Amino acid sequence: MRILFGGEKRNWEDTPLQRIYDHYIDNGRTPEKAARAAAIDVGRLMKKIIEESLDTYEYAGRDTGNKFVRK
Repeated sequence: MRILFGGEKRNWEDTPLQRIYDHYIDNGRTPEKAARAAAIDVGRLMKKIIEESLDTYEYAGRDTGNKFVRK
């Protein structure tokens, strides 16, 4: 997730992910805290997608975070 949606790709404007960030801003979080909370939520969403996927994934080590590959 960090590679897909972090670093230079942190601007989620015009994507469905922007709504996650906006939710935290609308509820009074600072931009920094909203970005951190939104990033955590996106990671949890991806983890749930992987867990519920019909494909099988296996842990492939660490890069900038945990890496999983399809078996």
